[in-house]
Amino acid sequence: MRRYALSALCLSFAAVPALLAAQGFGIYEQGTCSMGRAGTGVAAPCGDGSAIFFNPAGLAGLKGGHATIGVTLINVDGGFTDDIFQRTTDLEDPLIPIPQAYVSYAATPKLGVGVGLFAPYGFETQWPLSFDGRFAGYKNIVRSVYIQPTVAYQVTPWLALGGGLDIVMGKVELNQHLDLAEAPIPTTILPPPPGSPPYVFGQFGIAPGTDFADAHLEATKTAVTAHWGGIIKVNDKLSIGGRYLMHAKFDYSGTATFTQVLTNLVVPATIPVTPTFAIPAGTLVDTLLTRTLGTFSTTLNNQSVTTTITNPEQVVFGLAYKPRSDWTLFADYQFTRWAKRFWVLNINFANPLLNRVL
Repeated sequence: MRRYALSALCLSFAAVPALLAAQGFGIYEQGTCSMGRAGTGVAAPCGDGSAIFFNPAGLAGLKGGHATIGVTLINVDGGFTDDIFQRTTDLEDPLIPIPQAYVSYAATPKLGVGVGLFAPYGFETQWPLSFDGRFAGYKNIVRSVYIQPTVAYQVTPWLALGGGLDIVMGKVELNQHLDLAEAPIPTTILPPPPGSPPYVFGQFGIAPGTDFADAHLEATKTAVTAHWGGIIKVNDKLSIGGRYLMHAKFDYSGTATFTQVLTNLVVPATIPVTPTFAIPAGTLVDTLLTRTLGTFSTTLNNQSVTTTITNPEQVVFGLAYKPRSDWTLFADYQFTRWAKRFWVLNINFANPLLNRVL
């Protein structure tokens, strides 16, 4: 890891594993000083205001005012190799900027106040359009930025407490191609038997993996949560600290838009669909979708879409021990509740035939 300092702007580069599907992505690079400690220090946060994230109680006992601003550039590097042909597709992610900014002030020798901006959760994956998984998503972005006003107080010489209210601004963007072989045929053209699902184009000879539409949805939402922590100074050498960041739930609602992707396919032979309806040989499939079947005016018309994403809670405990005056040893344990909060991503369209689980 390398860090470059330019005035108040700190840039750092970190390599992290990718292929993020429905897995979460926690970002712990929220302060240059703490990054130099490998992210530890909940029992003795840095004195640069970043305690707002690493332990709000750390604002108590600071002297004067502090202001810190930084950006972490994350390079997501990864790829996908299919099991059958062993073809590898590499991610095309750009450098992802993760902002952080902290301002703190010692109102009294015991009372510290401040406000911080940080982004502890999010992910972004971009794949080429030739990627086998483009029908699940080729460009997916989930972001959340926390703004946290914070108050901390030195209750006794050995106990400090702090906490803040977090205003969390979330954004989700999902992009995927649709496979014509899996697309339903409008029931007004070909009604299925009672109680049966609609017919799909794959039942009439369309090969799997035929791109015919691009789906895009984007939505924003603001949530409110809380964050608090405490520090116990056992003696001059040993401190114990802990913090709890509550989960934040986002009920996103937006509009899904669909754009036709040309297949350039031609119907090779007349297809009898019903006793009174047949698709003649030589018919352009792309024309068929927009005119005869009206797929883009019925099934794939622009429509409302909803999804729910929950940023999980964090529980962190740690120790800080000074074996000598110029040495401090840190040990932290962090639990992030991914399994319950971020297991799958349900995409619910106004037309339930399009619902998907990522």
